Amino acid sequence: MADKQDPYKNFPFRVEVRGVQIAAFANMTLPGESVDSIEYREGTDPFVRKVSDLANVGSITLMRGITRSNDLYEWWRLNSQGSGGPGDRKNVSIVVVNATGNETGRLTLSNAWPTKYQPGALDAEGNTNVDVLEMAAQSIERAK
Repeated sequence: MADKQDPYKNFPFRVEVRGVQIAAFANMTLPGESVDSIEYREGTDPFVRKVSDLANVGSITLMRGITRSNDLYEWWRLNSQGSGGPGDRKNVSIVVVNATGNETGRLTLSNAWPTKYQPGALDAEGNTNVDVLEMAAQSIERAK
């Protein structure tokens, strides 16, 4: 009998930038990938044909509680002021861990860069002070 493969539950995950773990995140929206199709007609051919276009990668959204660390904000600021270039793109890994803390899955986002930064609303009576960072990536690779 084959081993049963249950889906991963909502266990913690880590985010690594260039192999270095950065602050913990409370929530993350992973992007989808898609390939659009192009319709064309050749010469006097009465039929429309479809061919594959380029692959598209959606946006990655990271949310975390406000911390003293400015690392993600500085990365955003560098790119938003136009001083960031291809050298400021980073490989980002999302590491899924199980209940015992062991790595069970890894997604690598190649050449990622921040596209939006939103500081959280400050609420003295609540605990929802959350920074949001949105990133674009060139490609996604699922390692495990």
